[in-house]
Amino acid sequence: MEWQQSSGVAGLMFLLEKMIKKALGLLMNAVKKVAAEMISHHLEMMWPMVARFITAIRRRIMFLLEKIIKKALGLLMHVVMKLAFEMILRCLEMMWRM
Repeated sequence: MEWQQSSGVAGLMFLLEKMIKKALGLLMNAVKKVAAEMISHHLEMMWPMVARFITAIRRRIMFLLEKIIKKALGLLMHVVMKLAFEMILRCLEMMWRM
């Protein structure tokens, strides 16, 4: 389509992609840290007898939880970005037809 080749639309799409990635990245970091902290705290509360052991391996637990959460949120971010771009492209296409 003609409008997709114009540099203005390409620049706009690039900026939108950058903004969406940045916003989702910030959200992902916040969720990742809070979720890992909550799970770690819950483990300590469930088993007070092993709280010392959990504290000793807390750093490793946090690292593994962050890896798992990061992967899941990365997949979610990919889906959200695809949907957002599809919506933006459809809106631009409808505007171009008018």
